[in-house]
Amino acid sequence: MYLTQIVLDPRHPSVRRDLASAYELHRTLRRAASDAEEERLLYRLEPGQPGGPHPTLLVQTLARPDWSFLDAGYALALRGPKPFDLALREGQPLAFRLIANPTRRAVSARDATKKTRVPLKKDTKTPNKPEHRTYFEWLLDQAHRCGFNLPHSDDGVPAVQAAPFHIVTRKGVGGDPSRMHRITLFGVRFDGVLTVTDPDRLVEAVRRGIGPAKAFGFGLLSLAPAR
Repeated sequence: MYLTQIVLDPRHPSVRRDLASAYELHRTLRRAASDAEEERLLYRLEPGQPGGPHPTLLVQTLARPDWSFLDAGYALALRGPKPFDLALREGQPLAFRLIANPTRRAVSARDATKKTRVPLKKDTKTPNKPEHRTYFEWLLDQAHRCGFNLPHSDDGVPAVQAAPFHIVTRKGVGGDPSRMHRITLFGVRFDGVLTVTDPDRLVEAVRRGIGPAKAFGFGLLSLAPAR
């Protein structure tokens, strides 16, 4: 796998276009990725603060990407691509960051024969009802499937910092970029410490990403030594 860090210049017109639309940003990044069928491009936008660091992209690919197509001035700095391998062991504690799109399947309001994805927002009034599953419960389900555990606080909630947000973007209808419609996606940034329970499954989760909407900047799981 390879990681690239791209520090963006928000004054550049192409950067402004991409920051305004996750769809356009994904199209730009895909140009760097391999055309191999098994390729999986994941990315996360780390927004800069007013008066602080510039917006930064973290991009992960399975094959070495080629960034030579980027317009001059698009990136203030481009670090990588840097190859990396994960050598994990059972019981190992690791710091993690994940920006995810927690959802559940629900019957479509327009067509009762179809199901659609519904965002999972924190709701403590009726936590035992399936329609009120929280994004913390979603994360616990992902942990079980992806080979890691999460520590819990005294009230049974994962001891993880969570920052909910929404992004508004546009998406092509039926894959046609000339027919665009507006979509709003619910996201949560999770930061915390996990414990490895199944190294192989966790490596695969890093490779393939976690949850839906990966084309819109969700699903990249970053790991680092726990302090």
